[in-house]
Amino acid sequence: MLKFRIDYTFLGLNVILICLNIVYWLSSTIPLHDGLLTLQSFHVFYRDFLLHGELPAWLPYNFYGLPSDYYLLTFLSPFQYFAFFLGKVFHIKNTYYLFLFSVYLEQLQLLTGSYLLSKKVLHQKISIIFMCAGILLSSFLYIQPFFNFKLFSFFPLVFFLILKFLDNFNFLYLGLTGVILILSLFGNAAFLAPILIYIPLLFLLIVLLKGNYLKLNIAFLKKRLKGLLKPWFVLFCVILLLLALCYLFIASEALNFSVLTAVGRDPSTRKVPLSEFLTYGGSTSILRYLEFIWGIGFSEAVIYVGLIPIVFLIYSVLFVRNTIFYSSLICLLAILAVGLGRQGLIAPIIYHLPLLSYYRHIGLLVPVAKIFLLLCASLGIDHFFESLSTKKRKKNQKTLITCSIIIVFLSSLYFLFEDNPFFLNFPSHALNPYFLNGFAIALLLLFLVVNVYFFHRSSRKIKSILIYSFLILYLLDIFSWHLSYLIFSDSYSPDSVKSFVVENYDLQMKRFETINQLKNSRSLSVFRDIAASKPEFARYGIIYTFADADPCIPIYRQDFWTTFVDDFMKLRLSFQEKQTGKLPENRQGHYGTLFPTYDDSLFYNTIGCTASKIRFGIPSENLRQEFNNDDVTTILQKLDNPNAIIVNEYGNNKPREFLEDINSINDLQNDLLNVKIVDFSLNSLELDIELKKEPTTPLWLIYADAFHPSWQAFVNEKPANIFMANYAFKGIKLTNLKMGVNHVSFHFKHLRKVRVFLTIVLFLVSCCLIMLTFLNIFTFERS
Repeated sequence: MLKFRIDYTFLGLNVILICLNIVYWLSSTIPLHDGLLTLQSFHVFYRDFLLHGELPAWLPYNFYGLPSDYYLLTFLSPFQYFAFFLGKVFHIKNTYYLFLFSVYLEQLQLLTGSYLLSKKVLHQKISIIFMCAGILLSSFLYIQPFFNFKLFSFFPLVFFLILKFLDNFNFLYLGLTGVILILSLFGNAAFLAPILIYIPLLFLLIVLLKGNYLKLNIAFLKKRLKGLLKPWFVLFCVILLLLALCYLFIASEALNFSVLTAVGRDPSTRKVPLSEFLTYGGSTSILRYLEFIWGIGFSEAVIYVGLIPIVFLIYSVLFVRNTIFYSSLICLLAILAVGLGRQGLIAPIIYHLPLLSYYRHIGLLVPVAKIFLLLCASLGIDHFFESLSTKKRKKNQKTLITCSIIIVFLSSLYFLFEDNPFFLNFPSHALNPYFLNGFAIALLLLFLVVNVYFFHRSSRKIKSILIYSFLILYLLDIFSWHLSYLIFSDSYSPDSVKSFVVENYDLQMKRFETINQLKNSRSLSVFRDIAASKPEFARYGIIYTFADADPCIPIYRQDFWTTFVDDFMKLRLSFQEKQTGKLPENRQGHYGTLFPTYDDSLFYNTIGCTASKIRFGIPSENLRQEFNNDDVTTILQKLDNPNAIIVNEYGNNKPREFLEDINSINDLQNDLLNVKIVDFSLNSLELDIELKKEPTTPLWLIYADAFHPSWQAFVNEKPANIFMANYAFKGIKLTNLKMGVNHVSFHFKHLRKVRVFLTIVLFLVSCCLIMLTFLNIFTFERS
């Protein structure tokens, strides 16, 4: 007979998680930095999924048009797909709250993995709660979610599966480990893949060596290898293979026809030079590790774990001796050593390992160490509370009291040397530490007093008091970081939240020329709030405003654009060099960005800035006679007519046609035709062209959106070839036009079936992971 049971420990941890999220939800705290970028991406993908039933494959804004493959892999985890389906079923329009729900599901997955791992390696309930609450509450998603959360969110579950596999070499768990590792790639930046692979491998290798698993007899191994043929293992291998192929295929397509212009990367190889690898991503000073106990900075990497874990880390180094502890400690030390960058010896060596030359943010790797630090500390807690019932109780308590005094002293140094730059090499917008650090010290002192007071007593009641006081004080300590952040940070008005509401947008016929036009965009009130309250994040907050802002030049920086746009911009810079005798210098423009200055009317007309994105051209005999013997790239380096459009076929650098904008010819367009936008989404554009009179020459439609071979065009339902207009944008010849209304459409069908497959699979996988959470809360046992 099956008996229903509720795991109140796991349920209580869920309550802690919900309380943490409620604090942020009620504060109207909008994510900043990459957190805001993640929210924007969610908004963009969900909007088209809700309104048009498919994920956008094309992003027309900011970079003049770019495939969405990179953003699809980087910003959408499996739980975002679950939120998409949920929002679609209930027609939820506020993407901000739906995004927060998807983040909660990600946190729930981290909690589930941490709980399974802690139950596997720990014995005391207090140490299980400590580890899970510590991992959960020390994770921070509101500024840099990739390094402060996403990078390690699947690690506890992966480590649990590795240990389950090593228990009796059940290959079912090995297959599951592979699936979870592949899943961890979705929703993470591609360059994080080496870290996601190497850290679990290091953990597995150390456990294998230290646990003497390699000494198993051959007969046992042969018996277990038969598990490779079991149906469940085969199924997981098939899922693993499909997800891996899907990821690799989309990732390869993301780099096709695209140029990577990210800071610190070689555009040709996309690798990071050793000098950049050793320094990029913030401070690599060993002094920044004091943030484990001070919790000062919150600009990038958040590594504050509270003072009590540091106490028990020292304790565990002195007393704990088992395979899991050694494995965790070595991984912890390895990550801290790599995080030193050029100031250490390890980082220059591991740079030469396969794939690691693509990793860039060495200064932001340290938050991963929190997983291992808290695991080591939890093992120390396990040992300490078990020893309270043994003869070694007093010795261990003396050690713990000594460790506490040391940490109180180290933590107090901040107040003793508050004006010393040796101790305060932190960003100007770092968190004010006085409230946080003083409160944490007070809590640790209180724990110290409680421990001393009950030093000579060992009754069950006294032990319970010690346990619960310890737990409450630790939760107050770690919660204090979040409360301090909310106290010293800015909250935003409800209008900021309302700005993330799904609505269909009309095609913006011209790109923004000034920052005021950008700020007045109908759904960008959140950026106005940020610009007013946190100028240091304002530029980064609108770095990728592909949600609904379409500026003439990229804001702040550009990481990607198509090879055709990149070539066009270089060709026009070459034109300027020939005109002035030198290349224009990068300078701060309207958007507070360093960017080449294009004093070039042809450039701005072509990108749809000073002219409409939808233009019409007719053949120009003068241009043909002037440039007839030149190829397109040569022409664009010397073309001085702002209304000229050179058309060529993809793959052929010879001009197909020389056109002139009909608006430059006595306002010919108004006499000839009317244009009406019928429908616009990120994947398509449909328009009606009303022809008022028969054109005397062939008519061309030019669309200032980047060219890509996967675009398809139709004129009156008949396929039309898409040509390259001024080398980077789209143009079609309007043949077989009729008097009256003609229908023209553009559709981007790039990887449509692959995206549908990925959406369905990741939705189902997220359902399984959520089910795993509920199976931990509600279990059935045989009575």
